[in-house]
Formats: sequence, C-alpha cells, structure tokens
Amino acid sequence: MIQVKKVVLVSRATIKELVSGQIFLIAFFIGLALAILSYVGVELSYGAPKKVALDFGMGLISVANIVICIFLGVRLLYSEVENRTLYMILSRPVSRTEFYLGKFLGLAFCVLAINLILSLQTLFTYKLYGGAFDQLIPWALVFNYLEGILILSFVILFSIITTNVAAVLYGVSILIMGHAVPNLLEINYVKNIPELFWFVEKIGYILPDLVRINIKDHLLYGQGIDINYLVFSLLYIISYIALICFITARVFAKKDLN
Repeated sequence: MIQVKKVVLVSRATIKELVSGQIFLIAFFIGLALAILSYVGVELSYGAPKKVALDFGMGLISVANIVICIFLGVRLLYSEVENRTLYMILSRPVSRTEFYLGKFLGLAFCVLAINLILSLQTLFTYKLYGGAFDQLIPWALVFNYLEGILILSFVILFSIITTNVAAVLYGVSILIMGHAVPNLLEINYVKNIPELFWFVEKIGYILPDLVRINIKDHLLYGQGIDINYLVFSLLYIISYIALICFITARVFAKKDLN
C-alpha cells in the first residue's frame, strides 16, 4: 500500500534538489528572454500590440514548458542511477512506486512554479499594452501546464524502457502527433479514403488529443467556449496523465536496476 508520507518526503527532497540545481535561476533567464522577445514582437507589430503580446507570451511559455519538462523527465532516473542515490533510497523502506510518485510530483510542482513565473511575466506585458482580462486566459495557462506535464510523464516512461535520446525523440513524437492526428481527420484527402481515415481514427483513440486543450486561437480571436467543453477537456487530460503515471509505476516496479 502506498504511504502518502513517504511520497511527500521524496517530493520535498526532489524540490530541494532542483532548487539547489538552480532550476529557478534558469526559469528567471527564460522569463527575461520571454520578456525581451515579447517586447520585440510587439514593437514590430502594427495595430494589435496586446494580441501580439499575448500570442508571443503563450507560445513561448508553451515551448519553454515542453523543453523544461523533457529535460527534467529524461534526467529523473538517470541522475539517480549515475550518482548511486537510487539504490540507497530503495534500500530503505520506500517502495519503487512511492519513489516514482514522489519524484514525479516534485518535478510537477517545480514546473508549476516555473509556469507561474512565466505566466506572470506574460500577463504583465499583456496588461502593459492595454490587454483586458479574459476568462479563457487562466484556462489556457492551465492547459499549457498540463500539456507539459503530460509530455513529462511520457518522457519518464520512455526513459525507463529505452535510452535517454530515444525517450526525448519519442516524447517529441507524442507531442507532434497529439496535435497532428486530430487535424488529419479533418482533411478531405483522409476523409475520402475510408481505410486511411479508419487507421488515423484508431491512432487518435490511443494518442492524447492535444488539439482539445489548445484554446489559444479562441482566446486571441475572442471566440467563446462552452464551460462544459473546458471542464471535460480538463478531466480528459488529467485522466490521461494519471493513466501514464500508473503504467510507468508498474513498469518501474518490475524493471531490473542491476
């Protein structure tokens, strides 16, 4: 049975490790770069500075989020094995599942903190250019964060069963296909070939539908979204993350670490 106390202890240790590793200093420089790029983008735009500021900010947050999650995910177990600390921890009364969940939640918390820093920077720039609050902004930021956490969970899973380089490539592939497959179903060429449409549709049942949580266009162009759609999308992505975490915990529990 999983003991929450042990999971929390591992999470706290993970957070301390990342803080000592200057991950938030890196986040500061990313935020600084985001501010500079947003300013340059806005100054080069004509007629819609606040829209450009928000578009640039959201896009850069998404990219930074994915890069950070891939970097942290691929090093989750590699650094522990390399420093021989994994064997010391597992020799104590801490199960592999508790260790994995603790590490994952610790990483997720640090990514959340980084996202908050970058989000505040984006919202400040957006407000500076006269942007008004939109109820879709918090939803877009939450979905941005959860997309990164989903890729983080996949990269951790792949890093357990394959090499780090392959884990990165597979994680990026999941990201690309998660956005591409739902759009492929809307292409007439695919629709006109029943076999191809059936194949793409079945792949769509397996891969995460990342188009569902991509609401940036709705935000930028003032298109409203039904609250039920947003809530269902939130539950969908959280459930998918939970599923991948469950699979990863089972795989890690049976992995030979010798």
